[in-house]
Amino acid sequence: MATRLEYNKKTVWLFKRKVQEILSGNKQLKTAVEADETIVGGHRSGKEHRGGSLKSKSAVVVAREVLEDGRTGNINFKVTENFEADTLKYALVDMIESGASILTDKHKPYESLKDALPIKMVLSDKGSSLEELHKQIMLFKNWLRGILYKCSKELLQKYLDEYKFRFNLRNCRKKIFDVLISKIMQYEPQPYLTLKSTCE
Repeated sequence: MATRLEYNKKTVWLFKRKVQEILSGNKQLKTAVEADETIVGGHRSGKEHRGGSLKSKSAVVVAREVLEDGRTGNINFKVTENFEADTLKYALVDMIESGASILTDKHKPYESLKDALPIKMVLSDKGSSLEELHKQIMLFKNWLRGILYKCSKELLQKYLDEYKFRFNLRNCRKKIFDVLISKIMQYEPQPYLTLKSTCE
């Protein structure tokens, strides 16, 4: 992008990061929600998906609102350290409103959360039971691969927030630019060194 626009690479990077910082707000999902986990950063093995060594890969919890007609409302993402029960619990509490019903697959850690959260579990059946949610995961990964060759673990949440912002305003495309400008005008200044430190 810097080469195409004939701008300094540092200037373009800084502007991109400032915009991403503005889009980092968290709007909790409500009513009926589906949740699952995925790994971003290369080929996923069964061991890694179920809590093994993530190494250079990133664990991500994904959730979508289920509308009355089955379509997807808003979506939400959370980068986590692993897929253990306590980690999943805090991710779901952060992403989803209290009282909303949560449908997941029978990933073992969810079993221990059933007393703390309104969780209902179904057999994955190779993904078919949460088909629409898995489509959202695929769409994000395709978007990420199409825009970037790779994404650092430090910035992954920022790209998830950017994608979430775009997706959740998909029905207000004529207003999306105005919403972005409004956020920019109201957000506190983000100096280069501050933004750079979050990537180290």
